[in-house]
Amino acid sequence: MKKYLVVLRCGDRSLHPQWFSGGKTPSFDLMLSYYGNNENYADVFAKTIHRFKGTKWEGLHDFMLQNPQLILQYRYIWLPDDDILTDVQTLNEFFEYVERENFALAQPSLDERSYFSHSTTLQNRAFEFRETNFVEVMVPCFSSNALHAIKDSFGRTQTGWGLDYLWPKQVASLGKVGIIDRFAVFHTRPVGSADHSMAWSELNQTLGQYGMRASIKVRQGRTRDVGKTYASGRLGNPMLFIHAVKGSHPARRKNVIAYLGLLKEYLPWLHYTKRKTQPYYRAPDRRSSPSK
Repeated sequence: MKKYLVVLRCGDRSLHPQWFSGGKTPSFDLMLSYYGNNENYADVFAKTIHRFKGTKWEGLHDFMLQNPQLILQYRYIWLPDDDILTDVQTLNEFFEYVERENFALAQPSLDERSYFSHSTTLQNRAFEFRETNFVEVMVPCFSSNALHAIKDSFGRTQTGWGLDYLWPKQVASLGKVGIIDRFAVFHTRPVGSADHSMAWSELNQTLGQYGMRASIKVRQGRTRDVGKTYASGRLGNPMLFIHAVKGSHPARRKNVIAYLGLLKEYLPWLHYTKRKTQPYYRAPDRRSSPSK
């Protein structure tokens, strides 16, 4: 058994076979939760295949219920979507990094080719990592203790909307939470939801239940050049913001609205200007590269 685990909720178009094309030996086990229609589905890379129809979270919830003790034997568990393109070496180094830095919950950033919904998740080349109050449900990685703490949330959602804000709140006492800019993966397909009305309902219910707002904050970041960590504090830190601008993808600075979104993430006092919870807005699917 390896130190780390990838549990991939996948269909017949899953990109995970391409991860292994480089010939590197993985430091992780791969377990598939298959929702496709092929009764003879098999995979040479997977340690086991769990079969379950339904959404990602319904399937993962069933997987966790069937394998509670197995999950606890791993140090970190990654739960990506099946349209993520990466490679074994990147994943090996990512797992080692989040363990060394004591992350309870983390995600790799998205590279410049990716479709994205939240521009915060795009790779910022000025940072090693950014500690945030948000980790996207597309690619979350948990320590075993953190996953145990939030596992019941899988059974309360079909779409996953809102969990990106809830999980960081629930696991903050167990370690760091944030986006690892040192490693980036390629999200190859537009984000979609089978039932947007249900997604909105679940999101608003989660935010309302826990008194949260759909506002992403960067609390601190470790710079890549000298490895110095800058904390935001309540009013913001000019050095943190300068690095944020310097390392951001051009898509984040292409117009006033995009720039103001960047500004708000790094100046926390802007989140306190209105007490009433703001309506949630999920950005339209788009690639991060402005030329595509």
